[in-house]
Amino acid sequence: MLSGLPFSKKLTNKLLSTQNNINKIIRSHNHYWVKKNNFGLEYCVFKWPGQNLKKADLEELLGFITNLKFKKFNILFDGCQLNPDGCVVIKGYDITNDITNLRKLIRKNISFFPKKQSKWFHIPIGRILEPIGVEQFSKLKKFFQKNSSGWKHYEKINSIKLIHEYQWYMEKRKTLIQIKNI
Repeated sequence: MLSGLPFSKKLTNKLLSTQNNINKIIRSHNHYWVKKNNFGLEYCVFKWPGQNLKKADLEELLGFITNLKFKKFNILFDGCQLNPDGCVVIKGYDITNDITNLRKLIRKNISFFPKKQSKWFHIPIGRILEPIGVEQFSKLKKFFQKNSSGWKHYEKINSIKLIHEYQWYMEKRKTLIQIKNI
């Protein structure tokens, strides 16, 4: 369950610019960038790879989401970070607690809700897949220090989607349901 796919043009351009700036540093080293129409902010995961989702569970989930009502809200995106596994993410802040409250509501109402869930808010924009060397790593470290905050971009969220993702980073997906704000 997520928002985005895509985000506003302003945020999308900022994400693409960030990818491009990192690309200039890592050059030809093996990496992967999320495509612009695939950027998403995850709320919950209902099935992890290797798990099965029963038809009755999917029907329960679709029924719950169909009846879900929410008002549009803002998420603050303020900088980027590089995780130890090479994942490059844009840091999000649930300033109004709308996502936090939605997660609590889902946890309370969905009988099969998996315990394994992200506790923070972010947009994955790519992954560096191999060591890049001392010189490039030093430049990359400086880039992330300089860009760890200061964006102060507020993105209006006015739709939530339940997605069946067949390939990581939304390369292959199917939208099962989309709800818009009231």
